[in-house]
Parts: sequence; C-alpha cells; structure tokens
Amino acid sequence: MCILNQTEHEITASVSINKSAFNQTFTTINTLTADARIDMKLKDGPFKQLDGAWIFTPLNDTACKINLELNFSFASRIVDIAIAPIFTAVSNAQLDAFVERAKVVYG
Repeated sequence: MCILNQTEHEITASVSINKSAFNQTFTTINTLTADARIDMKLKDGPFKQLDGAWIFTPLNDTACKINLELNFSFASRIVDIAIAPIFTAVSNAQLDAFVERAKVVYG
C-alpha cells in the first residue's frame, strides 16, 4: 500500500495486488470517521465499481468487532468472472492481517 495523500479525515492510497493472474493497482479515497468506520470509494483502477467500508462496532471498552464490506465489479465481464474469486480471497486475507496486526499492537 502506498499513501498518496493524507489529511485528518481522508487518506488516498494505492494498492498493488499480484496474485495468480491478477496483477493490478487501484487507488481509493478513504474517509475516516473516528472510532466508527472507514468508507472507501474507487478513484481509479481496473474496476467498474469498488466501494465499501471497514466498520468498527464496540464490544466493550477495550474491544470491537471489525467488518469489511466490499462491493466490486470489474470493467470486463470476463475479467469479473475470472478474477472476482481471487480478489475476494485477497480481501479476506487483508482483513485477517488487519486483525493480527491489531493483536500485536493492542494485545
């Protein structure tokens, strides 16, 4: 991931994914709502549509549930059929990595 621009409430970042036949870079604009969510919108990349959110639901004073909601489709129907399962797997791995990093940082 490469952060291209960052303000207090917004981050523009590019992500490169190189997995099997999927070798692409895309850029999202991510709007931060403190302690609640991060909303993502596609800026550019191989998608017809890409949007979603990281949602943080408090469980108690020291824990929260994390949900990653993604809506995406590729510009080409053939690419969509072939690559969507790979992108889904990469997204799930990203969520797992986020959780593991949170365990290291916060215990």
